Amino acid sequence: MNRGEHVAIGFGSAFVVTYLFFPSYLFFIWGALLGSIAPDIFEPARHYMHRKDFHSKRMLLVSGIIALFCLISGLFISWFYFGFYFFYGYFLHLLVDSMTRMGLPN
Repeated sequence: MNRGEHVAIGFGSAFVVTYLFFPSYLFFIWGALLGSIAPDIFEPARHYMHRKDFHSKRMLLVSGIIALFCLISGLFISWFYFGFYFFYGYFLHLLVDSMTRMGLPN
């Protein structure tokens, strides 16, 4: 997928979730925007086999766990919601990449 598609998925889904459940935290959705492009910043797509450590099933699991931790921590310290949105965007990026023909490496 290209960068625009990742941004649209991460930003769009974060906007909908935030609008429905946390309307006072709409400014945190910028974290989802950054998270949705972070894997490609860490591992630029210079060729079709660019998926390594930051585009792996392990990072999919790690980003999901960190997002859940930040969501729970956000109940007590609201700035953790930014971390939630960042890792939510990162998680969605990898989830969408896992559905492509290349998939994700282990």
